[in-house]
Amino acid sequence: MNSTYRQWEEFLATSNHQAPLKDVILHSWERSRDAGLDPQAAKVELKRIDDGELERRIADNRNLLEIATPHLAWASLILSQIPHVVYITDCEGIILSSTGSDTAAMQVFGLIPGYDWSEPVMGTNGAGTALAAGRPVAVIGSEHYLAPFHDFACFGSPIRNSVGNIVGAVDISTSLQDGAPDRLLLSPHLAEVISQEFATRQRTEVSAALTTLARLSSFTAHELVTPLWTLTTSLDLLRKMVQEETPTRVVERCQRQVEQMLRLIEDLRILGGADNRQPEEIKLPVLLRNLVISLGVSHPCIVELDGDWEQLPPLQGHPRLLRQALLNLLRNSLDAVEERGKMGVRVHVQDGAVKITVWDEGPGIPAEKCRLLFQEPFTTKETGSGLGLLLVRRVVEQIHGGRVSFTPHHPHGAEFHLELPR
Repeated sequence: MNSTYRQWEEFLATSNHQAPLKDVILHSWERSRDAGLDPQAAKVELKRIDDGELERRIADNRNLLEIATPHLAWASLILSQIPHVVYITDCEGIILSSTGSDTAAMQVFGLIPGYDWSEPVMGTNGAGTALAAGRPVAVIGSEHYLAPFHDFACFGSPIRNSVGNIVGAVDISTSLQDGAPDRLLLSPHLAEVISQEFATRQRTEVSAALTTLARLSSFTAHELVTPLWTLTTSLDLLRKMVQEETPTRVVERCQRQVEQMLRLIEDLRILGGADNRQPEEIKLPVLLRNLVISLGVSHPCIVELDGDWEQLPPLQGHPRLLRQALLNLLRNSLDAVEERGKMGVRVHVQDGAVKITVWDEGPGIPAEKCRLLFQEPFTTKETGSGLGLLLVRRVVEQIHGGRVSFTPHHPHGAEFHLELPR
């Protein structure tokens, strides 16, 4: 590495370089210099995003992390005989997850979630330079632009999605003496495997979304045509009003049809992702109590809680959307029991999540329909659009990062379970 170190010193002094230096390293040094970094500083200035921003980025990259985590653990196991760090960043170089045995380096150099390892912040390095160059790169010893990293070797590779865009990078860092060539090959292998699995998941989700869109288009056309024709006929009748029917009755009919269409349109807006407001605090006890009141049920909804209702922790999310999802489930339960049977809500905290169960003792859902409950429009009501459960799934899983599921209620009825992260 003496030759590389001399080239590093010469570059700092004159911006000249010797021919053997890799172009990817030279160009990275030039970008690092242009970013105003001090290559000879005794201590690296670490930069970390705040916890809220880190949580947002982790949520935005949930699929990527689900795929990458077992592969990072596998790579760490392969390298278990030497001090090492394996980590993954997002497309801007922020570390999302890391593992490894070199805990000292992880703490000293910020190789843990939330720290910025982009090239403009940390100079030439495996992950940051892989992102900047758009290709796998090995940075050995004094090829690092910043002197404190000259005792390390790092191997970074970009991760791409189904259309080839870079969504992150994976990096393997070891001491300089442990930076063997076979470890260099491990990084691009990891990136390729993760990229392929991520692309496959994306294509599957796109295919499912297109299928759902086609079904929604068909249902939307059907559901809007009927009330529009009713509205048109009623207005025509109002224009040609005779004594047999009062104008008030016709206007009320028109209002009901307009309200039905507005509810459908609002559901479609949510399903289509039209509501992108920033998360805010959700006070679950207040939200559920107001929901029960707004339903206008002749008897109070039975609420069963494990623990003190008022001590339930607040959630971060979208109160209006969560209210709409719960309202859909409560309306379904109310229709199922026809205002005579029992229905209710159970809420408790388990494994760091708030779990909500809406249950009823109605007739239940046929077994053959259960498998597709949250995948296609479903309703047992003559005037229902069938979009309610699709909306519930989008609000809970895609917007709030939770899970939704169904189980039969014994001896008869239905239970819908919502699990929301705190």
